[in-house]
Amino acid sequence: MPDRLRRIEEIFNAALDLPPHDRDRYLTEACGADAALRAEVDALLAHDASGAHAAVLDRTLDPGEVLQRIESAAESVDLSVSGLRSIRSEPLSASQQLGAYRILDVIGEGGMGVVYRAEQENPRRVVALKVLKSGLASRRMMRRFEYEAQILGRLHHPGIAQVFEAGVAKDSADGPARPFFAMELVPGRPLHAYAAAHRLGIRARLALLASVCDAVEHAHQKGVIHRDLKPANILVDDQGQVKVLDFGVARVLDADEKLTRIETNAGQLIGTLPYMSPEQVAGDPDELDTRSDVYALGVNLYELLTGQLPYPVERKSIPEAVRLIQQHSPTRLSTINRKLRGEAEIIVAKALDKDKSRRYQSAAELAADIRRFLAGEPIEARRDSGWYLIRKTVARHRATVAVALSILMLTTASAISLAFLYRGQLRERALAEAARDDANAARRAEEEARLVAEQQAAEAEAAARRAEGAYTFLRDMLSSSDPRVSLNRDITVREVMDETAAGLDRGTLSTDPELEAGIRTAIAGVYHSLGSFAQAEQQLRRALTLYRESGAQDGEDAVDARSELGEVLIQLGRSDEAGTLLQSALDARRASGRGGDARAARLLNDLGVLTDNAGEYPDAMRLLEESLEVRRRVLPPNASETAVSLQNVGLCAKHLKDYAKAERCYREALRIRREVLPADHPETASSLHNLGALLHELGRFDEAEEFYAQALRMRRRVLGDDHVDVSLTLNNMAGLLFERCEFARSEPLFREVLERRRRALPPEHPLVAASTCNLGSVLARLGRFDEGERLFCEGLALRQAKLGRDHPTVTDGLQALSNILVLKGDADAAVDAALDALDRVRGRAGQG
Repeated sequence: MPDRLRRIEEIFNAALDLPPHDRDRYLTEACGADAALRAEVDALLAHDASGAHAAVLDRTLDPGEVLQRIESAAESVDLSVSGLRSIRSEPLSASQQLGAYRILDVIGEGGMGVVYRAEQENPRRVVALKVLKSGLASRRMMRRFEYEAQILGRLHHPGIAQVFEAGVAKDSADGPARPFFAMELVPGRPLHAYAAAHRLGIRARLALLASVCDAVEHAHQKGVIHRDLKPANILVDDQGQVKVLDFGVARVLDADEKLTRIETNAGQLIGTLPYMSPEQVAGDPDELDTRSDVYALGVNLYELLTGQLPYPVERKSIPEAVRLIQQHSPTRLSTINRKLRGEAEIIVAKALDKDKSRRYQSAAELAADIRRFLAGEPIEARRDSGWYLIRKTVARHRATVAVALSILMLTTASAISLAFLYRGQLRERALAEAARDDANAARRAEEEARLVAEQQAAEAEAAARRAEGAYTFLRDMLSSSDPRVSLNRDITVREVMDETAAGLDRGTLSTDPELEAGIRTAIAGVYHSLGSFAQAEQQLRRALTLYRESGAQDGEDAVDARSELGEVLIQLGRSDEAGTLLQSALDARRASGRGGDARAARLLNDLGVLTDNAGEYPDAMRLLEESLEVRRRVLPPNASETAVSLQNVGLCAKHLKDYAKAERCYREALRIRREVLPADHPETASSLHNLGALLHELGRFDEAEEFYAQALRMRRRVLGDDHVDVSLTLNNMAGLLFERCEFARSEPLFREVLERRRRALPPEHPLVAASTCNLGSVLARLGRFDEGERLFCEGLALRQAKLGRDHPTVTDGLQALSNILVLKGDADAAVDAALDALDRVRGRAGQG
């Protein structure tokens, strides 16, 4: 990109971050006397205000392409680039009259016009008055403006903002004629902001989107596609009534439509990129129909339910964003929020299907399925049967099917490789023997080859039977999701695993214990990923028994099963047993020459974490650094597993007081996660939080606060306000503010943490006690001594009941209580608390 275009982009991006009253001063300083530069930036800002910037700047452009697009946009409204700056001029002022309307104030400004709040004389009412900008009154833009007014005028629905009047009026006797239309003023919030402000639950959000579908369906019945259904164009008032706005880029469907049509050049993007369908981002207007709006409704529903977009396109160039939308599958809803698993997830997936023939064919169909789900009735969106079911199951349930397919592929490969490998080897051996020895030796070699070949053929046949058994098993496992079997009930991954495990218990594969052991290990892996640790342990222990009974306990598959069991036991809190299993598996891999692969690196990492948890930091660092070295050597650059090792090495370095090393590792882990993981991924939030905690400990409070704030915003969006990780970051942020003596800022955060922990944890939980003490401490610093003392004593009593009267945490709490009593001015009570703490410390020392 040439320097001038880069300068344009830098100034544009900086101006976007400024409030309107500061933007003009900044542009004057940044552009100086370069009027052409100022005009170009103003043009981009005008596009941004209209929502069109996604198609102008959010991509990597070739030299000259930015200016070319600006000139193209200018030509479409009969303007030159030098005239773009005047578009924003001559606004109407408050109390000014335009026809029968008195201007009250400005509501907003778009690419074509300014929207005012205005008062109509007869009938007397307040309306939204959209007035075409004075610099845009070319014949083409007059047609476009008239087109929008006529489209809105034909739509009559409670969910669509109603047009009252369209016409031309002057603001003074000698003033220019200004085209306008007056429409219903909607005092509401954008869709997602309304849902957040009213803390709507999942069912309420679904019902809200269904009412949006009703309004959009009305427009479709009138032959109008909206094409820009983003949250800002969907307002909701305080009574929960939705209003769809801004049909400025709408398209009329009827072939014999009498309205003036505004044609779109091939390849031009119309709309807002994150909400565009795959066919819309392709830029072919002939491919657009009502199902493109259905897709946009699906994007809104996805964002409404998860707090994030299906595709992270915000920071992508347009080619990258288009590729994401057209080729990649969105993150499943249930991986973001498990409450969305099942029919809600199926509804959203059908609305977002890249093949528009497989989408809901109308907004009414989408609304109907949402309401069936809310009423507890069967939904229409179902999985197809046959091979399509298998393909979609593979796409949706990768964890389930990948492990089963791996069994099938490995066993099939074994059959093929045994047959060809051994036959080839034996034939070569026979020919060599025949060349060196006499005819008798050759015959003996041939006979030996025949016997060995028969033996290997038998092994290959057994492997083939195992492959056939694995295929049959996989087919039966997937068939439980077939609507003909499940009677149109959605089958979850857990249910498939439960049914499969039950079948194994009934002896489905009792004739082949090794195959059964492998499948049980695969099932355990799925249970592990679902958080069903007890079920995973049960399957793994049965698998290890089968390996042992079949004499294969030292094989690679059995070693992997031991590894998996060790990881499951870590989750169950049985660290000693987990460590023994993991070390055994690592020793077995090293003995077989596989001590330097990715699986060994995972074992080293897990053993390092266990050792670090035990406080044996030097040994932990040795294991964790070895894991990191192996992963960097055998995995692709910037692999997410490498970020895990970096994070753990950083934590161990922090425990060893090597803060410089800890910071290097944390920052590198954060960089990798930002590059390779989806936006707002929980692991990225974890890196932000941990880096903030390290900087907090080092006293670099400003930097720490910024990292905490980023982690908190991300965790709230992705995990929800009630998640334990949100409380953790809130608590750290509050503690930082407390240390900076910003008590007024820390008090509401400590209070929120306490409220959330009281809801989520048992009353006697140590975290509840700690939060109660923290809130008491900050209230005392704010001069609210009685309330602060009461809360602190309440938390201290919880600690003592849980930990005992002489526990260090309790005695430290008594000393802190003494400080609060000093602040309160109760010297006698402060001395008593301090002496009590001293006596307990001495008693503990005497016992030692």
